[in-house]
Amino acid sequence: MTTRLALPCALALVALTTAACGSGATTTATTSTTTSTTAATAGTSTSSAVDHHLLTVKDPWIKAVKGGMTGMFATLVNDTDKPVTIVAAESDVATSVQLHVTEKDASGAMVMKETKQGFTVPAHGTVELRPGGNHVMLMGLRKPILSGTSTTVTLTDAKGGHVHIEAPGREFNGAKETYGGMSMTPNAPATPAASTTAHGH
Repeated sequence: MTTRLALPCALALVALTTAACGSGATTTATTSTTTSTTAATAGTSTSSAVDHHLLTVKDPWIKAVKGGMTGMFATLVNDTDKPVTIVAAESDVATSVQLHVTEKDASGAMVMKETKQGFTVPAHGTVELRPGGNHVMLMGLRKPILSGTSTTVTLTDAKGGHVHIEAPGREFNGAKETYGGMSMTPNAPATPAASTTAHGH
């Protein structure tokens, strides 16, 4: 009895509801896509869609310090067919966040400096951010970075995509570099290259 009633009703409503059905199908598909994307993002705190590409961040951590400045390290993994270039970084715990490279100066000392070219992760490749090498520098810390506590750092790619990272603090005494020709005060003019500041990370 139910089937017989439902069929005529369905046939009678076909002409009236075709547009609505089309709209409903679109809404359903959109919702499904949004849900899928949200679920994928929620699945890991170290992965994020970057301009329709997936950049994975493995083993992120920040050197635990009481104040001043510190570095964030991780491995950036690009499993897509196109390179992704990280051009900026930010964090609420620091007044300034920069992308740093480490190079030898004329005297042979390892000197860290900001790079404006960013970090390019090749297609199906990786970039390692490590002590004594390329890293994200957090300067003018607003609070201590404690071992075991998480700090949020957001990376921005060349097309405006974002990768949100939760990096735990970690005790570390390692690489010693100097900051050549750069002031440690955000927005201040650079200091002479001879006045380098040593920093262990």
